[in-house]
Amino acid sequence: MAYVTPGTVAAGDVATAAAWNVVVGDIVDHELYVSAIRTGLVDYTTTLAQGVSTNISKTSNLSKYCVVGKTMFIWLRIFATAAGTAGSAITVTIPSGFTINGASDSIVGSGAYGDSGSRDYVCQVYAKSTTTLALVTCDQTALSSQVGISPNIAVANNDSIIMMATIPIT
Repeated sequence: MAYVTPGTVAAGDVATAAAWNVVVGDIVDHELYVSAIRTGLVDYTTTLAQGVSTNISKTSNLSKYCVVGKTMFIWLRIFATAAGTAGSAITVTIPSGFTINGASDSIVGSGAYGDSGSRDYVCQVYAKSTTTLALVTCDQTALSSQVGISPNIAVANNDSIIMMATIPIT
């Protein structure tokens, strides 16, 4: 049922069956959508990479996705347990079997990189390729300056990546 703009209601008004059905329909539609997201969350294993370190060991506190139509929602929180290669972008993969629709270099979410050796970086998540995501610190103006390149850091034990992304998929 499509959403219908509600009318005004005054004290003493009696709701007609048609008006009540519109309200109930909107509530049901909302609950179905929320329920689909809650029950449709799927665990997945992402690959953490940086340069020649193509499958960095990690633990995952949260690594889930949900697909609604042609949109994928990703929630990710991982902690590295091994090292990467400084001077290269830090990337994570989206769930296998899916492809990001459109060109790379699109901002698709927000996140943070926690460098256990120095500080935390507030970041934007962007589509680096059709299957990988990277982080760009909010103070960067070029998407080519991903975390790992600028700032020039290597993934290290206990570094964390947190991200939420909304991705158009094919």
